[in-house]
This record gives sequence, structure tokens and C-alpha cells, in this order.
Amino acid sequence: MSTREAKREMTKYLYWVGCTTAYFAPQVARATKRLLEIAGIDYTILKDEVCCGFPLLLSGQTDEAKRLAEKNLNTLASLEVDALISPCPGCCRTFKQKYPKLVGELPFKIMHTSQLFEELIRNGTIKPRKLDVKVTYHDPCDLGRHLGVYEAPRNVIRAIPGVEFVEMPRNREDARCCGAGGDLRLTFPEIATTMAATRIRMDAEATGATIIVTACPSCVLTLKDGVDISQLMYETRSMEVLDLSELLLRSVEGGMQG
Repeated sequence: MSTREAKREMTKYLYWVGCTTAYFAPQVARATKRLLEIAGIDYTILKDEVCCGFPLLLSGQTDEAKRLAEKNLNTLASLEVDALISPCPGCCRTFKQKYPKLVGELPFKIMHTSQLFEELIRNGTIKPRKLDVKVTYHDPCDLGRHLGVYEAPRNVIRAIPGVEFVEMPRNREDARCCGAGGDLRLTFPEIATTMAATRIRMDAEATGATIIVTACPSCVLTLKDGVDISQLMYETRSMEVLDLSELLLRSVEGGMQG
């Protein structure tokens, strides 16, 4: 039996895609899926995945969120998985912090994909190749302030040969929100876009980076709008916005010259 085959038998993951990733940032869903396949990860995707319930909780619809959580738990209970992984910090926060209060403890651990990528790079399962690019990183609110995951995404970025990593002036606990948090992008999109443009103009621009990396599909969407608006209003530089999975996949599949 090969090492890869042995690893596939030892661990099984549920890849929870999430609504935002699936419908609004499918490139993140595809990049994550491709990395799991490259790593030989044994994973399952639900054919009938529904919302985790996070937007309902944010809008105060606790009873509806609980009914949805119970439905999801019944589905997940039938699966023999060791961990649920998701590229969406909102989904991770919901399963890790909200579900235990709504429906009880889950029989598997919850991991953001950045944490899995960090493990796969550390044990040599994923081997990044050189990228000659200058990168900065935006901390998603749910991943950072709420879940305390700050170093895993940074360790993934630093593990890519050739990448020059520069922090924004405000980072980790002090990072500005991209504008999407708390359903703001859905309810007050103009305010969300203004916040995103501020993040670009006041923080990202100063780094001189050509790529802004984040680890949240909502942040990807909102920061892309922020780059466009900031260019129009403040004549800032053009910057590419990528999810961590996209940057890592770009490296693993051969690298590029920046």
C-alpha cells in the first residue's frame, strides 16, 4: 500500500463549501477542491448542502437557525468523518461556536482550510513552488477575532518560495473589517464598499504588494470591489485579490513570474 493510500484510509474530511463560496466565489471552491485532490485527501461533499445558518443568527432569527442546525446535524451524524473543513470562516465559526449552543457538541473537529493547508505543507504532502510576487494578507474578522486563527494563513504564505510577504499597518486583532461582516454587505452595500475602499487606500496601498491574499470568500468579493472603487476615487494602484487557496494552488501547479 502506498503512503498516499495509507493516508486516505486514516483520515476522512467533510468539505463544507458554504453558500458564499459556492454561489459567489466558485473559484475558491474549485481551488480548494483541486488542492484536496492534489494532496490525496479522502473527503466527502454533501450533494444537498444547505446554509449553515450563520446569516439567520446574525439577523436574530435564532429559532429558524436552530431548526436548520438540527437538519444539518441529522445529515452530518450519518457520516463517518474526522473533521469538517471549510474555506468560509463564517461557516467554521457557526459549526465551532454556535452549533454547540443550538444542538449540542459535534462528533468531529472543525477546521478552516488554512489550518489544513498549513498541516499539509508541514508534513510535505503539499509542496509549494516558487512565486515571484509581493503579497500582503487581510485578516477576516470571523477567522481572526472570533476564531483566533492568525498564524495558519501567514505560515502558508511564508512557505511559498519567492513570495515577499509584507504586513499591512493594521493586522491581526487590529485589522479593519473588509465591510462584509455582520451581513453588512447584504443590507448596506454602499457602506460595505466604502469600508473596503478604506482598507485598500489606508492599509493595503502602503505595503506595495501586487496581491492581497485573504482567507474568506466574502472578504475576496468585498475587497475586489474595494480595489475598483479605490482606484476610481483615490487613484490607488491596481491589486489582485486572491483567496489563500488560489495563491497556494497557483504555486503548487507550477508557479509564475510576477
